[in-house]
Amino acid sequence: MSPVFCVKTGQVYEEAVIFHHIETTGKCPITNEDICINDCVPLQPSLAKGSLSDQSKVPEIIDSIDEEWNDLLLETYKIKHQNEELKQELSLALYQYDAACRTIGKLLTETEQLKSVMQGIKKDT
Repeated sequence: MSPVFCVKTGQVYEEAVIFHHIETTGKCPITNEDICINDCVPLQPSLAKGSLSDQSKVPEIIDSIDEEWNDLLLETYKIKHQNEELKQELSLALYQYDAACRTIGKLLTETEQLKSVMQGIKKDT
């Protein structure tokens, strides 16, 4: 697998696949821009050969991964804790809203009853 970078579109492609596509259509499959094979530059790996096999770096890589893992677990715990707090707050808010709706309903019923009583008193006088 040999990646190439198209300077005209800024896209990265597999060399054999994009060259075949360019020969067939003459266009970028993503942006639909006209491109040619000369617009594609081979990409070189940024890691020097042998750098991953250096035994002294393996513990550093493991420590780095372990640290990232611990950070991820801590963040996950905090998010779950925050989620539970938000659920409780939402539950309380919904309960209060329901209670307020019931109270308003009762008050409206009582208001209508008082209005009808007042109208009855006015008719009698």
